[in-house]
Amino acid sequence: MPSPPQKRPAPAAPPKVVAPRGEPQDPTRAALLEILRLLNQAESYHDDREKGLELDEISTMTQEHWSVQKGGVQVPVVMGLLLRNRMVDHVPGTVRSWTRQRDLGPHYRINGEGKLFLARFLEESQRLSSQRV
Repeated sequence: MPSPPQKRPAPAAPPKVVAPRGEPQDPTRAALLEILRLLNQAESYHDDREKGLELDEISTMTQEHWSVQKGGVQVPVVMGLLLRNRMVDHVPGTVRSWTRQRDLGPHYRINGEGKLFLARFLEESQRLSSQRV
C-alpha cells in the first residue's frame, strides 16, 4: 500500500527589510528615487554634453543604498522602469568627457517627468516629516 503524500513545509518568507526613516518602504520605489536624485545631481554638475550617468556609474553609486544592498533591487530593472515611464532619457553614442577624463558612452539623463516625480516625492516627504514633529 502506498504511503500518503507528505506535506512539504512552506517556503520561508524573505526577511523583512525596514527602510530608513523618510524613505519609501518599497525597495524598488526607494531605488527609483535614489537614481533620479543621482541623475538630477549629475545634471547640475556636468556641462551640457556630459550630463547624465552611465549604467555602470549608477550601479556603483547605488551599491551601498539599502534598497540595492538589502532589498535585492537590481539597478538595470529600475532603469527599465524609469525609461518605460518616461522619467529618464537614454543618450546613445559617445562623447568626450573632460571632467571624467575619458569617453562617456551611452548614458541616462533625467528629464522633466523625472524631475516632477522627484520634486513631488520630496515635497510630500517634507510635509509628512513636519507633521510628525
